Amino acid sequence: MKRFSDIGIEIHITELDDACESGNGCKWDSDTETKQADMYQTLLKACIAVPMCKSYETWGYTDKYTWKGSNTYPLPFDNNFKPKTAAFYIEDTFL
Repeated sequence: MKRFSDIGIEIHITELDDACESGNGCKWDSDTETKQADMYQTLLKACIAVPMCKSYETWGYTDKYTWKGSNTYPLPFDNNFKPKTAAFYIEDTFL
């Protein structure tokens, strides 16, 4: 991102989600949830670090309405609209 920012190109992180698809050998557990949270936080920190990163957007906010299927757990809030670890990591990045 820094290279693009250095030459004046705006960066927009959009439609972000991180799905756990069982067909790819993913098993949803606390370790996987923490890895997902790390990914969301790492990308947000990278965006904040460069002046030309103008947006950071997920593809929705709850697993309940994801286009990927709620059994892939791709978003920061679960099917019951409760924050997952990713939501807390995102929040912590701004604190």
